[in-house]
Amino acid sequence: MRLIKNLSLLLVFAALSGIASAQTLFNQVPFYQGTPAGAVAPATPAATSIKSSSGFLLGIVCFNNNATPVYVKIFNLGTGSITLGTTSATWSLECPGNTAGNGYVIPLAWPAAFSTAISYAVTGGIAFNDNTAIASNTVTLDWWFL
Repeated sequence: MRLIKNLSLLLVFAALSGIASAQTLFNQVPFYQGTPAGAVAPATPAATSIKSSSGFLLGIVCFNNNATPVYVKIFNLGTGSITLGTTSATWSLECPGNTAGNGYVIPLAWPAAFSTAISYAVTGGIAFNDNTAIASNTVTLDWWFL
């Protein structure tokens, strides 16, 4: 089962990278088996923990059936240290909008290190410290982390 999950991520990464074969990639990139997690973003933005201690982010999936884009804010902080509207995110990723559904899958070739904790929030504005509400039950997120 673990091999199938890793191979699936490898094939997606190979396709997105334009690499002709997964075998070529397999010989060059180490596999990291992460813990999967998923959530439906709340309408009122809330800082939510992916991992409450230091760790690595391995991949992100976001799908949005809002007509407008939403923004996934990723923090290198515990949720108790985040005040949405004030605290700036480490990363802000746009998840495109489309009422028929739209989004992305980002397998990270190398794990992204977080020294304190891994937390996120989903907002309606692009600013790194935004706190704009979104429509409820419109954004789904999945993560792989160590």
